[in-house]
Amino acid sequence: MAFQADSLIPARFLILLANLIILILALWTRDGNVVSSLPYEFDEEEYYFKDRELIVGLSLGIAFIGVEFIGFFSGVSMFKPSIGLLCILNYFDILLFAQVLATIKNH
Repeated sequence: MAFQADSLIPARFLILLANLIILILALWTRDGNVVSSLPYEFDEEEYYFKDRELIVGLSLGIAFIGVEFIGFFSGVSMFKPSIGLLCILNYFDILLFAQVLATIKNH
């Protein structure tokens, strides 16, 4: 059975889209994450500092996903199976890691 790049293109698109949605949702609902990353007793300055850190990190993630989408839609990396498979594996690992963190946080 030969390796087909045709099946990698939709999988890569869906994984990129899933990561973009996760980052946007994390940006919209960041208050709980900011509070959980602070000690029990914290002041307003510490809250705003952590909030800015989270905003910058999530915004950079969204920007990098945007760059990835530009490369994907322009065809630079769309039809190279090795790059496509590497991107799928990396983003799938990120999704698994995010799921593990969410599970640990809820228990």
